[in-house]
Amino acid sequence: RAAAKSPAPEPELPSPPPPSVAADAPPSSEFVDPLGLPSFLSSYRHPAPVARSRHAAWSLREPRRFDFAQTVHAVLLTLPEIRHAASHYPIVFMSTPPHAPLALLGIQPGENFFVDAAGQWDPEAYIPAYFRRYPFMLESHVVSGESRLCLDEASEDLSQGPEHAPLFLDNGDPAPTVQAALEFCRGFHAMHLNTLEMTRALLANGVLTGCAIELKCHQGIFRLSDFLIVNEQALEGLSPLLLDHWRRMGWLAALYWHILSLNLWKRLVTLKNRA
Repeated sequence: RAAAKSPAPEPELPSPPPPSVAADAPPSSEFVDPLGLPSFLSSYRHPAPVARSRHAAWSLREPRRFDFAQTVHAVLLTLPEIRHAASHYPIVFMSTPPHAPLALLGIQPGENFFVDAAGQWDPEAYIPAYFRRYPFMLESHVVSGESRLCLDEASEDLSQGPEHAPLFLDNGDPAPTVQAALEFCRGFHAMHLNTLEMTRALLANGVLTGCAIELKCHQGIFRLSDFLIVNEQALEGLSPLLLDHWRRMGWLAALYWHILSLNLWKRLVTLKNRA
């Protein structure tokens, strides 16, 4: 085993101001999605800042549907979600930054085996928070880190009339729907940052390794590659002190849930054969 050494403390960074909902917030290239996901993993087609001047009369249907996710074959996970998702989906790590964990929902891009034609999620499967926050999201300013709440104006759950739950009250204040979305997105972003702290540590200690797998389905053989998984031998070779630190951070349990989830490749094959 490697010689025991104390984990280096993470540098403390100034906290950005909390996210907000503005009276008027025009789109700006200075605000970006802080998740840094490639476009094929994004569910958002026309994100726009939530603003009273633009969305005062808009409303949101509840309960929401998941038809927007029907063509998304992998979804971002945060650290606390891994244990819940591991019973339903194979979990891997992105091979490119930000190296976040992903739940695989299909074998090929463009398919999701867990959403039916009516936009309903499989009632027996965990619904990732990335989808539960939709159509809302946060954008962050590239310089100041200031965040603002946005929504996907292309969402079929949104209406430009008062048919559903309003986004703004008559006095112009954000309605409970928007306030709840703001809190949910804020919490999701905080969990995402905590998750990236874990993935940085995994990479720095050589625990993640590239992987490729071939899945034999009725439609043919599909080769999945360009993703990372935990190297169990490398994990077991870490110092007891470092492993104890990871255990106290909740990382070690998440890694074992990830390893267990890799037994679910056969489930994707079964679902592919039914499609």
